[in-house]
Amino acid sequence: DNKLTPTSVQVSSDWIHAVAYSPNGDFVAVGSNDHNIYILNTTAYSQCAILKGHRNHVTHLDWSVDSSFIQSNCGDHDLKFWDARFGKQKQIRPVVAKDRTWSTHSCVYGWPILGVWNTLMEGLPADCNRVPNLTTVDRSTKGQATTVSGDTEKRIRLHKHPAIGKAPAYREYHGHSGAITQIMFTAGSRFVITVGGSDRTIMQYEYDD
Repeated sequence: DNKLTPTSVQVSSDWIHAVAYSPNGDFVAVGSNDHNIYILNTTAYSQCAILKGHRNHVTHLDWSVDSSFIQSNCGDHDLKFWDARFGKQKQIRPVVAKDRTWSTHSCVYGWPILGVWNTLMEGLPADCNRVPNLTTVDRSTKGQATTVSGDTEKRIRLHKHPAIGKAPAYREYHGHSGAITQIMFTAGSRFVITVGGSDRTIMQYEYDD
């Protein structure tokens, strides 16, 4: 029988904000508060490379389906792309990654998410003087491609993926009493898991496309 052995590895001396395994299972990318992305192998969880270039804490990470490239966001609203292949770990120009297919899509900045940002002000009172922020997104892996998002206005929204245009259609749901800090489809995209910040609550929603 297969038994899992817990392993403890110190990757950075600072906080960890994002962790993502490569689709082939060979590597794990770790985004840290120290602005760096650490690449570890999954055999001994030893460090393979450090990707440096962000000017703020790394918030979101996604691997390409071929486990060769990474896209990432950081706290200063930046989107960067990286060649993560062994021996070539470096930042690359966006044009090099423009045709890549991503295994996941948790990055809140980028072309496929523009429509989500464009609709953030919809539904707020006319006298609202605060600017909502998109905090978390994920993309379904089964059925029609769908982006699920959470924001600082405690709203969960479903858009078609990619969500583009000035006012793409969406469905909206509520449950949390404060900002949503994390949202994710389960394997097979049958459920959506959400994590609230101030309400310290984890919720599960059944998803039907």
